[in-house]
Amino acid sequence: MHRSTPRPFPHSHHHPLSTALCALLLASGLVACDEPSASSESSDASESSDASPEPQRAPTRPRAERLCDADDHPPIDLASVDPAGLQALGIDLDGIVAASARRPRGPLRPIEEILAEEEAAAAALAPSEVEGTTPGPIVPSAADYKMTRIYHRVTARFFKVCDFDGSRCATITMNDAQAALDWADRLQYRSEGRLRFVLDPATDLGAPLHWDALNNDCEPVADLAEYTDVDPNDDGVSDDADLEFLCPKLNDAGLPELVGEKLEDAGSVAIYARGGYGKVEWDANAGHWLPKEHSSGHSGCEAHAVYLTKQFGGSTFAAHELGHYFCSPHTFRHRAETEPDLANVIRSYVVSHGLDPQSTAFFSALFDEDPAVKLPSGAAYLGYFPILDTPPDPAELVYGEEKKCSLSANHFDVTVNYTPYPPVEVTYTFTPDRRNVMSYFLYCFGDDHYFSPDQIARQEAAVSPYRASVVEDWAVVGWENTEDVAIPQRPDYGQGPLAWATSALETDAEPSFGRVRVHVDIQHDLGGLDIVLVAPNGENFLLQSHTDNSGQISGDVKTIFFVDPNDLPRTGTWQLKVAAYDYAPGDAVRKIDDWRVEFE
Repeated sequence: MHRSTPRPFPHSHHHPLSTALCALLLASGLVACDEPSASSESSDASESSDASPEPQRAPTRPRAERLCDADDHPPIDLASVDPAGLQALGIDLDGIVAASARRPRGPLRPIEEILAEEEAAAAALAPSEVEGTTPGPIVPSAADYKMTRIYHRVTARFFKVCDFDGSRCATITMNDAQAALDWADRLQYRSEGRLRFVLDPATDLGAPLHWDALNNDCEPVADLAEYTDVDPNDDGVSDDADLEFLCPKLNDAGLPELVGEKLEDAGSVAIYARGGYGKVEWDANAGHWLPKEHSSGHSGCEAHAVYLTKQFGGSTFAAHELGHYFCSPHTFRHRAETEPDLANVIRSYVVSHGLDPQSTAFFSALFDEDPAVKLPSGAAYLGYFPILDTPPDPAELVYGEEKKCSLSANHFDVTVNYTPYPPVEVTYTFTPDRRNVMSYFLYCFGDDHYFSPDQIARQEAAVSPYRASVVEDWAVVGWENTEDVAIPQRPDYGQGPLAWATSALETDAEPSFGRVRVHVDIQHDLGGLDIVLVAPNGENFLLQSHTDNSGQISGDVKTIFFVDPNDLPRTGTWQLKVAAYDYAPGDAVRKIDDWRVEFE
């Protein structure tokens, strides 16, 4: 919406974000909520005279554009849903379920048991001197690095959705689906989580679901462009009734949730990619209304499926919605588009509850979503796993470029004038966790995202028994080097050649595998790191350029890189090489803390 025209809708705080703030940002050109932006392809790793041979770039990990979603869809009573409606749509529910036939699953192991086993295995990795041998360097073998980790594997079944006539199709590809799950895995690893997501082999994007009411939230009227004012239903006010007048809601009769429930019984999470319309929007330049594709998604602890946009692979969007599916709510409760809006929210709450405005004790009640979430009956036990470690978050204010996701931005202030009652002016300071993927904070995405420890604890608790039908224990063999290697300073105060830290490990994998998964945990105060993987055949892969995390909110790198094998050997010495491009004085911790190689 352009402010040169009358503002169409005075949105309430309960209206979905996609209809308010996302619309504003899209119209202003600030963001495109469902279009990922490519990360930089440039690299300066080869500018040092003593650097490794110029490496090939590993598959890119594009930074996602900002996250938009609307998670306030009410749960559906599936007992009232008539499955005959699927038959009328030509959707073969039995065929969908049969294609995702459940694999044999054993009981999920308690996380405490898994941790104890892995700690014992990690301790066994530390090499020890053999009594009576000549002192000298210890050369570990592949067996010294070999270690099995236990994950909770979640199988996800993606569906491409179109209208009944084959129009408005989602554009997701199999690569997009895999990329979405890869991002979810990265966030879990970064957050010390056990969930790992795999693509259901039954996913067939070449056979879309033709389903109008799933693909579209509403159906625009045929003569939409002929409405050239902001009060199309002529009731004297521009409000949500005008939206529904121009785009009447479609009723999916709960059938998508029924499909999701049956698919859960078969062992998979249903993820719908929808290419249809989510709303209509006033276009000031055109002077009339236009239909808008989905720029938001939704899921939840009570949901049986995840609903996304037509394309979302290069972002943490799917990871956010899967966080909801595993019962992690937003980090915020009330939303405000501007600082005056936020001031009004605070003032109204304080005055109506008769609170002391000088105290901030009310922040949790006002801004924390977790206590307000009503858990489904089968998941009521999750109330014993509260999320208490996310600071007060007033959601998605446009704070300005100087307060985006960078090292220099760590708080913002909001001044509330309580005159005439109580006669006082108070300035409140907020320090929201901008990196939390369950927030809506602007400009933080991709490698900046993670879950809090309490969110991970909630998700682990949700795995069993509530979501156990889509999860199984997954023992993965990998080779891991836990020895710390210091990352040296770049000489000549950052003007000299790059100085590389090198860590190595030996592998002895089975004859066949697909991609290489490289788990990297690096601690660094400043960032700006070039990271290179050297395969046993000498082939170099640039995993990260220093431009990828220079000046960001954290200089640490904890992520999973995925490398196409390109006929790489499975046995031999792998090296991880890290160099700091930027110079920083002081004795901060700068090291390769841990890294691991797994073969798919």
